[in-house]
Amino acid sequence: MEKLVQQAPSLKKESDKLWTEIVDQSCKFDIETKKAEELKKNERKDMIDWCRKYLDGSSSNCRRLKVRFWPNDQDDDSLDH
Repeated sequence: MEKLVQQAPSLKKESDKLWTEIVDQSCKFDIETKKAEELKKNERKDMIDWCRKYLDGSSSNCRRLKVRFWPNDQDDDSLDH
């Protein structure tokens, strides 16, 4: 959640991100803040229910979950190479 609300490491990265949204016509400038606000509303029980619904192999709603991990000292861009 911290990553969603943290400031951009540089003005250039923030500018590039915003211009990409403008060019792509996606313009969701505050999407990270909105995601963080929604995550704060979740309680432990909500997460357990979600896991039982979508990750339990016996559930009819079972789905795959892709999880990516990277060290804190690297940004997302450095991992795409």
